[in-house]
Amino acid sequence: MMSMQGVGWQRTDRARPRRQPGDLVAATLAGLAGALHLWLTPAYAAQGARLGVVFLGLALGQLAIAAALTLAPGPARRSIGRWGSLALAVVFLAARVVPLAWGDGTPERLGRLLGPLSLLLEIGALAALALP
Repeated sequence: MMSMQGVGWQRTDRARPRRQPGDLVAATLAGLAGALHLWLTPAYAAQGARLGVVFLGLALGQLAIAAALTLAPGPARRSIGRWGSLALAVVFLAARVVPLAWGDGTPERLGRLLGPLSLLLEIGALAALALP
């Protein structure tokens, strides 16, 4: 983009934020976690509409973070990715200890594979975004 300042034209383009080493790793892990939540949404929706909406929201949020980190990385997007991944990991762990408002009134079981896999993907994304 050009702007007129004084007598001549001067470039006013802003440099795009540089991609950090962990951006693509975090985007991949967040995208995989989002795809996993999207795949699990129908099963959780069958347990209750609120739970289905929560899982759909989680999936879309994680996919949005993955897209943002891939297409236009920057400090704000990294911060959102870090806090979002941390929040999901905390909610996952809390749901195994106390019943959550959108559940059936009992703490959720850990599960054999998909629950721990989801947690590892979220913690991995958080760790990748914590790199300098």
